[in-house]
Amino acid sequence: MATLLKVLPTTYVDFNTTGDLKNSVFYPFNCMNLENSYSLWAPALDNRTAAEYKGFDFSSLPDDALIDSISVAIRYKYKNTTNTWQLRDQYIRKNGAKVGSTFTFYLSTLVTAPTYTDIGAWTVEELKDNQLGVFIEHLRTPTGIENYLYIYYMCINVEYHVLARPSLDIIAYSRSKIGKEEGINECQVQFVSDQVLTEWEARVDEVPDTQTGYLVGNGTLLSEGEIAEFTIEALELTEGDKEYTIKVYGKNADGVWSI
Repeated sequence: MATLLKVLPTTYVDFNTTGDLKNSVFYPFNCMNLENSYSLWAPALDNRTAAEYKGFDFSSLPDDALIDSISVAIRYKYKNTTNTWQLRDQYIRKNGAKVGSTFTFYLSTLVTAPTYTDIGAWTVEELKDNQLGVFIEHLRTPTGIENYLYIYYMCINVEYHVLARPSLDIIAYSRSKIGKEEGINECQVQFVSDQVLTEWEARVDEVPDTQTGYLVGNGTLLSEGEIAEFTIEALELTEGDKEYTIKVYGKNADGVWSI
């Protein structure tokens, strides 16, 4: 089941060269029902107003999450009595470059909160690296009277899920000690997995949870609950007479390895 994460902006970058960006701070961010808390856009005659909203905090997004969908929701009120406010560009930026489609603020005196879904593909690393920004630009024509855009609320909605890692258990082995002599020079080990595996590896004396050490067995497709087997031979254990640790790793169909 997917988990929904809602993330709000904390900063903005002012791109104005000839425009007038007024009150362009979201305060407070939970102002869904507060008519007196907004970011007001009111450029002067023949001027533009432009900014990129950033600082979305995705720190709570798990590093191993897979993103199912991502969208931006903006609650706004748009007042334009003469239709001279030109809708220039509104879109998502990744590291300053446009991704996805341009979205539009529709003429309305009512507060609305449309959601825009065509904003490109994102990885968890890109989101946490503060690469996502919401860029908005408008232009007022030389003959237009004052027109206003009130932005009350903006958030990025991320739906994601975290894949469960396979769990592998050694269920049997033929002997606990082996040597170079015939008859005791190998050990058969059996294991099972709680998920279908596309690949598995058996290693000896690895550093915990690093999938290192001597490779003593490996294979490909393995069904859930199916008993698999590999053999450890004494000649593979090159460090002589000592106690060795065995661990089996598996990778599921989503490419996630057990630990």
